[in-house]
Amino acid sequence: MSFDDHETGTDHAERFLRAARCEPTEEFITRTERRLFGRKARRTRRPMFAALGLTGAVAGFALAAGLLGAGPLALNGQEDVRARDDCRTMEVTTIQREGELTRTPDGTTTVVSEDRPVSRWVERCR
Repeated sequence: MSFDDHETGTDHAERFLRAARCEPTEEFITRTERRLFGRKARRTRRPMFAALGLTGAVAGFALAAGLLGAGPLALNGQEDVRARDDCRTMEVTTIQREGELTRTPDGTTTVVSEDRPVSRWVERCR
């Protein structure tokens, strides 16, 4: 009798698990597939036409308002489309903690932190 003739514990466990595996019945599989894929969903076109109509109405209103002289589409070109330049450059000072490496008299290195005012220029717009 060789080593190959004996069934190892792993082979026995695999056979047992395969035999104990849960399998759905054919009826369950058929019923589930019919429920999921059998009936085709009917899609109505009403929401699509409503969205198309609303989009057309908004576009038509914007075009009419522009032709009548309101907004950036005005024929006379008096209203500028660019945003107003209401920005200022100002200096802002904040307090920030800054660390610095220092060597002590006994030769070790330590970090000494100090709060210092830091100024920078920023652009503020309204």
